[in-house]
Amino acid sequence: DSRLGTNDDLKTLIQQVHSRGMRIIFDYVPNHVSNQHPWFIQSAGSTSSSYRDWFIWRNPRPSGWTGWDTYSDFHGPRNGSYYYGIFWEGMPDLNYDNPDVRDAMADVFLNWLNFGFDGMRIDAVKYLYEDWNTNGSGYADQPKTFQHWQKVRSLLDEYASAGYAKFMVAENWTSDHTNLVQYMNKDAVPGFHMTLDFPFAYAAATLDTNALNGHWQWVQTSVVPAGGWMGTFTSNHDNVVSRPMTTFNGDAAKVRLQAALQLTGPGTPFLYYGNEIGMSGAAGNDINLRQPFDWTGASTQRSDGTSLLSWHKALITLRKERASLRRGAYQLIKNQGGVFAYERSLGDERTLVVMNTGAAQASFTLTLSQVPEAVHTLFGSDDASWSGGSSAITINNVAGYGVRVLALESGASGGTLINDIPYGSGTPQSTVSLMGTLSNWTSGVAMSPSSADSSILEVSRSLSGGISYQFKFKEGSDYWYGWLELSSAYDPTLVQAADISGTVIVLSQFADAGDANHNIQFTPAASTSYIFLYRPTDKHWCVVLQ
Repeated sequence: DSRLGTNDDLKTLIQQVHSRGMRIIFDYVPNHVSNQHPWFIQSAGSTSSSYRDWFIWRNPRPSGWTGWDTYSDFHGPRNGSYYYGIFWEGMPDLNYDNPDVRDAMADVFLNWLNFGFDGMRIDAVKYLYEDWNTNGSGYADQPKTFQHWQKVRSLLDEYASAGYAKFMVAENWTSDHTNLVQYMNKDAVPGFHMTLDFPFAYAAATLDTNALNGHWQWVQTSVVPAGGWMGTFTSNHDNVVSRPMTTFNGDAAKVRLQAALQLTGPGTPFLYYGNEIGMSGAAGNDINLRQPFDWTGASTQRSDGTSLLSWHKALITLRKERASLRRGAYQLIKNQGGVFAYERSLGDERTLVVMNTGAAQASFTLTLSQVPEAVHTLFGSDDASWSGGSSAITINNVAGYGVRVLALESGASGGTLINDIPYGSGTPQSTVSLMGTLSNWTSGVAMSPSSADSSILEVSRSLSGGISYQFKFKEGSDYWYGWLELSSAYDPTLVQAADISGTVIVLSQFADAGDANHNIQFTPAASTSYIFLYRPTDKHWCVVLQ
């Protein structure tokens, strides 16, 4: 597809990334292909096709094979047989017991590594091989799957031996610590360099500091000795958790705190596009998590020192300056009384991270192994009290859900010394506009947070009775929500939450406009003002006659 660029464009991108001292990896999907792929079309087209054994065919349809859900993983029939696809019928699994498949898929990743990529994020690593003698339970984590990835690691090690280090990170969707480690090192044989950190994502989604502390202790005692590392994320393109701004119902302070956990805790952060500017998106339907990037919102936040984007940039800069935040050991200092504090250390470099886990401003006295003569604030307001050589330090007046980062070694410098952001302030999520014939289809009219509940946006429009209007809600610069997305999300309870007086228009007065764009159609009965309410976190909406 020429709209996505050419190989020359990709080569230029890789060269530009490398010229900036950065590296770039690609997404490798080895388990399955599309049911529109030529391999599958040929396999399904004839039982005598040379590609027949590239996929897994059975007749009659096996029972019991339902993977992690209640739906059969065998689909069809095609030419009287059923094919295996653990995700859905549109993505048939490849047959890795066929050496031709293994060779072809190795050619895929070797091609892109030789093209110039520095590594690969590998999708669905658990599912390459199946044990067909288990009546459905052996769909993942088979011995041959572990052995396959160990062989791939040995190929990447050959690149490293030649001076071209390559890297592989696993998408292994599990919270099972033992299973996660096994993909990095099983039977003393190295596998993946890193695995994506699903336990972190789940714990961070609820700001569960007890779970995070236990998980980070495990990283230090089990993952690091095995030669592995974790790739932390707060949400992704799948339905793991909602985007942070949706998870925390528009509470920017909690989103900032979660970002600080990711950027100062153990692991390598993977930032999902749009989370750094507070884009919303609810898990459940993955299209909600894959919206176009809000370039307008990003542009606005660049010039705002209190924005979520500025917060991320400052913490990323700090992480680059402090090796202890990137690779250092983790030690819990305190996790009670509304404070979560921990130290990251590497050699002589010691970094103290202090987080207020409550909404009220508070001060915290912490006990360390030793407080140096000089303590340098790296992030947050510079307000701490200590006595050099003692074990106590007090971090004063930390804002609700605020974060402080301090250097605990003499001569430390750097950091982004910004004042705490008071709880309840800061840049809200992406701009939302009401578009349509009741405003205009070009720029629309911007919606504003309700004074009673800032997670709900509102706008008032004067409409004429008997005239048919069409409208949509637009988030950011591109993503539009109309009848298809919102017909089941009409929510009159928003009126009480937003503390608005008036008569709620019933859903039956709205309809699909019937055009290709599926606009929402509304013909008001009276000429008066109408308030449109919309909550980006869950796409709930309603209209009130004033």
